[in-house]
Amino acid sequence: MKKTDHTLRKGYMLLLVLVFAWSFTQTTQTFNTNGTWTVPPGTTIITPTKVEAWGAGGGGGGAYSYNYIIVSSTGRGGGGGGGGYTASNVTLSPGNYNYVVGNGGTGGNRNTDGTNGTDSYWGTVRGSGGAGGKSGDSSNGRGGAGGSGIFKGGDGSNSSTSASGTGGGGAGSTGAGATPTGGTGDAGGAGGNGGNRLTSSGDGQNGSAIGGGGSGAYSAASVFSSLTHTGGSGANGQIRITYYYPTISSVSKSVLCPGESFTITGTNFNTTTGVTIGGTSVSAFTVNSKT
Repeated sequence: MKKTDHTLRKGYMLLLVLVFAWSFTQTTQTFNTNGTWTVPPGTTIITPTKVEAWGAGGGGGGAYSYNYIIVSSTGRGGGGGGGGYTASNVTLSPGNYNYVVGNGGTGGNRNTDGTNGTDSYWGTVRGSGGAGGKSGDSSNGRGGAGGSGIFKGGDGSNSSTSASGTGGGGAGSTGAGATPTGGTGDAGGAGGNGGNRLTSSGDGQNGSAIGGGGSGAYSAASVFSSLTHTGGSGANGQIRITYYYPTISSVSKSVLCPGESFTITGTNFNTTTGVTIGGTSVSAFTVNSKT
């Protein structure tokens, strides 16, 4: 248990009133769009604060085909790469903190590649987005590379003569995203699944949250026609923070006389920088332990 001794050096008696902004030890907040986070009022330092960043998945490549009997072609786009994952413990002082959440890449169309997923970041904690898959403009498209981080996103697979490319899996807290070897876009590291490949004409499948890559489109035109299909979109990234506040389980005295000491028992006091009683700061205190 953590115990903190304090001495009140005021010439009058005060009713002990301990005010803390929160009454719980851990809070996790998840952010799916860009924004600014403000350290809660009355909190000097929150530590350790875990910041996690998932990059967005890349879009699948588009596909185009034509069939005029004498000349014909089939197009199959490559799969988009999955987003990377990074986590780090940081110390936050009072103030505002900006963060950016990556947007999933859009699927390509005809002769255009899928666009790259963008990075998610909070300061230097960054999960990179996956690359877009290459278009299959009357041909086969290559898969996009997975995003970087402490765990890498899965690479999207290349298309083949019989199927479009599968999207790479998003990385997560348990490991790297899966690089597909078959038709199913596995998650791998607890990020989102990549979109599944197609074996007949159609638009690519979207990647799943968080950070899965979109699959490539498949295009096989009927006689005397041409046909365009769009690759699947990559899934957006995410930012998540987990932080801790002190909690109080007991106080040794409810009424204090000048010069008396008292003991507070609780948790997460290892970074305590001050103690107030009824809005008045005590002149001295000692942190005996963390727990």
